[in-house]
Amino acid sequence: MLAPAVALLCLLALGGEAARGLGRQQAAAGAIIQRFRAHDATATTAGEIAYVHASLYRLLEWTAARYDQAKIDALGREQLESLARALARIQAGSESRTLTEEERGRYRTLLAQAREYQRKAGEVIDLATGDLLNATLFMGTADEKFLALSETLRAIEDAERKMSDREHAASLAVFGEVMRVLFVALGTAVVVSALVSVLVSRIVTGPLREAVRVSDRISEGDLTVAIEVSSRDEIGQ
Repeated sequence: MLAPAVALLCLLALGGEAARGLGRQQAAAGAIIQRFRAHDATATTAGEIAYVHASLYRLLEWTAARYDQAKIDALGREQLESLARALARIQAGSESRTLTEEERGRYRTLLAQAREYQRKAGEVIDLATGDLLNATLFMGTADEKFLALSETLRAIEDAERKMSDREHAASLAVFGEVMRVLFVALGTAVVVSALVSVLVSRIVTGPLREAVRVSDRISEGDLTVAIEVSSRDEIGQ
């Protein structure tokens, strides 16, 4: 019973280490997924704001060309709605628990810049229908806000990409460590089980070999031979 018990203990230890390793891998995978979602949200926001800025120029062109006012108004509303969605996405990103203090600071800056750009874009849209000249002048300020906002978005994207690469490397390192520990534990279990089996085999077969030797001597007529009993188990009795 000793050898199976030792093997069972080794297997339990192996299972425990495997469970611990899988838990660490799950945590690492979760962090990578969160980083991917954050990067995807940032890229979506950057694309949406770039589209809004291009649409502001299109709105001015339509106004100068005396295009259908209903379509101009619809275009303006569409840009304001897009900016509202972008702001909500930035707000949600700034509240993520996975952010470092440095990243949280970047998001606060981004949120302030996005609100300022939203205000300037709204002014351009409002002025476009009644005062095209001033709307065009306001567009210069909107350009400055857009460039600052885009720069912060690029910085956040770069930081998220680096963090994703770092967490991916950490995940691979954890996987390698877990595999090494599992192989060591498995090898130890095999070696210990083999040693225990050999030891138990010697304990069991030693008295049997002695009994066979004595039986052979008795069968040969040597009744003076004695059996040395060193155990009190079934074989010794």
